[in-house]
Amino acid sequence: MLILLLISIPATVLSVAIYRRHPTQLAMRLIAIGLMCLLVTNYTLRIPSGEKQRSPFVLIDYSSSMASSLPTILDAVRKIEFPHELYFISESLLTETEPRRLGSYTDISTAITQAATMQPSFLLLVSDGNHNFGTSPLASLDGLNIPVFVCGVGDEAERDGSIIDVDAPAYAYPGDSTAIEVTVESGGYTGGNGWVTLNTASGENIDAQMFPLSGVTAKSRLTFWYIPRQPGTATFNIEMEPLADEISYANNESTISLSVLEEKIKVLYYTDHVSFNTKFILEALALNTNMSVSPLVRKGPGKYSRLLETSDDAELPDITAFDVVILDNANVRNIPWRHLPELLNNGMGIVLIGQIEDADEQWRRIMPINTTGSLQEGKHEIEVIETFSVLTVGNYPPARSMLRTVGSKHDATIIARSKDLPVIGFRRNGKGRVFQICIDDLGTWSFLLQGIRNTDLMYDLVSDIVRFLSPRGTQTRLVLRTERWDYQIGENMQLSLQSYDRDFRRTGGGDFFLIVGDSKVPFYEVRRGIYESSTVLREEGTHDIFAKGELDGERLTSNTVEVNIIPRSDEAEHMLNRTLLELIAARTKGKYLLLKDLHQIEPLSPARESRLHGRMVNLNSPVVYLAVLIMLVVDWILRRRRGVT
Repeated sequence: MLILLLISIPATVLSVAIYRRHPTQLAMRLIAIGLMCLLVTNYTLRIPSGEKQRSPFVLIDYSSSMASSLPTILDAVRKIEFPHELYFISESLLTETEPRRLGSYTDISTAITQAATMQPSFLLLVSDGNHNFGTSPLASLDGLNIPVFVCGVGDEAERDGSIIDVDAPAYAYPGDSTAIEVTVESGGYTGGNGWVTLNTASGENIDAQMFPLSGVTAKSRLTFWYIPRQPGTATFNIEMEPLADEISYANNESTISLSVLEEKIKVLYYTDHVSFNTKFILEALALNTNMSVSPLVRKGPGKYSRLLETSDDAELPDITAFDVVILDNANVRNIPWRHLPELLNNGMGIVLIGQIEDADEQWRRIMPINTTGSLQEGKHEIEVIETFSVLTVGNYPPARSMLRTVGSKHDATIIARSKDLPVIGFRRNGKGRVFQICIDDLGTWSFLLQGIRNTDLMYDLVSDIVRFLSPRGTQTRLVLRTERWDYQIGENMQLSLQSYDRDFRRTGGGDFFLIVGDSKVPFYEVRRGIYESSTVLREEGTHDIFAKGELDGERLTSNTVEVNIIPRSDEAEHMLNRTLLELIAARTKGKYLLLKDLHQIEPLSPARESRLHGRMVNLNSPVVYLAVLIMLVVDWILRRRRGVT
């Protein structure tokens, strides 16, 4: 703002000095300077609409949870002395006559939105604050320029403690310090402390933490730390110590699990002879710190070399110790592990690159692409038809040597083809997958790609293939969670989403949407790699929901969550949700009141009402820019006519 003043004041003085004898041009120049200042400050102008302001609206919550309080409320409202209009709300309806029956649920959001469109001078909402249908009332306050006075009705003395949320990463590594954040809520206690314990599924106590009890409903956030030691699934029980006279103990427990991943993916690279492929593949894998690679080359019958070791002969490793095996231009009859295809049933991944010779029936059965076993030389144009890793849909440089293919298995996923014949693809076999690349000179093709596109695609491609085939490949990098599985029709559903990079470390910056049927609901990142969204389903039955979007240019899809939408039951009487009501009043510049204080509300003065009632116009628009440009052009033309440049 100071810089703006330092520029605009000299500009104004200079304009007066130059145009003092030309008032028309001076006026145009000053108006242009003023508009530019308003554009820079993004000023918003309120224009009175000229419509007659209506009296205040009194909105009475007429749902079942208010049954015992309604006679007292109606008596208090009758004593209000200033002119007002009375409406009743429950199931998103505004009615001027008292309903014949109590509503089954409460939709405060729609009630406020509907009432605001009729432009009352202010709203007086009388409710217990137990909004349980539709989106959050706080979301409906955006852009509302009418104050909402709120009168809270209900008992605040109900005693209860509960675990309302547990936030933990979906994945961790052995040795990582992993935070498990627990949000607890308590109310109805005048003092003292509560305790929450974190235990493993086997009963081992990890930690216990204390939180203050509150007289009104209040939340506390506790952070527990856990260091996993072994890969596998870690399950935790979170328990709140029972409090005195709680209305329910069912909400004092929660269970959560996280996957502890292997620190490194164990990869075996095997070939019958070292080639240009070997160089590119091993260099790509060596650059990835999350992979442990063991290269093995066959030197002759029963003789092998590890390449990176000086000894001539190497012992055969235990094949079951590896997550992924890469066979690069190998003769399967010479492979020392005859049972290798059978290990697919245990979840192992196999990569077949180039020519795979002497494949018997067992090997032909697991290969996603059917081949003759022979090579064909020439110029083989490569077309990617299914995006995988850095290979996006489109045409790629030709390969010089390729395995002759004759089709693919019906359940194989084909990523690339050459003249309608499959070249790259994968297929699930048992619990594992087989990934096949029929380009014999993969190293040469990669070198050509690097020269044309000026980027090393092999590093990302080989690494992603290995991750895809390893046990991590069964894990999703987008993890969708919901607080529970059953919701009533119209109930607001809160969902959380976690995003992970290729090494399954939580990372942010993604752009994701919740997919519910044909609708898309955006997620908003609240912390690094943690997103939140909410939606409302109004149709009974089972619904599958999931998330999808982009993270660092990659398209990701989450796990699918199945939620059950059940019919609404009649509303039971609840305690006062004072927190929500106070937030509504504060955000609209209203005030929170008790029922006995209704007479303290004073109607707004006509001047205040007229200020509130109007239309907001943002001057940062193309019309204003055009007006500034026209005035400057006209000023320039007039100066030229006077011979001034």
